[in-house]
Amino acid sequence: MTRGNLDTVRELGRMFNDGDYSVAEKLLAPDFFDHESAGGNPHGRAGYVETARWIHSVVTDARWVEEDGIATNDRVVVRLRFSGQHTGELLGIPPTGRTFSVIQIHVYRLVDGMIVEHWAVRDDLDLLQQLGVVPSPHP
Repeated sequence: MTRGNLDTVRELGRMFNDGDYSVAEKLLAPDFFDHESAGGNPHGRAGYVETARWIHSVVTDARWVEEDGIATNDRVVVRLRFSGQHTGELLGIPPTGRTFSVIQIHVYRLVDGMIVEHWAVRDDLDLLQQLGVVPSPHP
């Protein structure tokens, strides 16, 4: 039985939830391109791993929990909740010690069972409000 594209993306989640960076070699194509590569990181497989390592270095108890996952043809879309405690410099913001929980949407394109591209939509405004850096419009 072959693994479906949605299962492939779910397995990639081990890199973020469990710190299992070895899955990148198995699931990301050699020519993988991350359209959301973090400042200065390469857009390829190594950059994606470096982004995950960096997140783990600034967010304690980082968790990505899938809320919805949809696979069609060569695309997988996952809506997830990213949560943790801000304990290192993040987006130029010194550690606040605050916990947060925000929604993100990730889109992956796969070819022959390998992930070849990644895009994301993150709610950074909600994150900044939860960290107390930007005032919330709601009292």
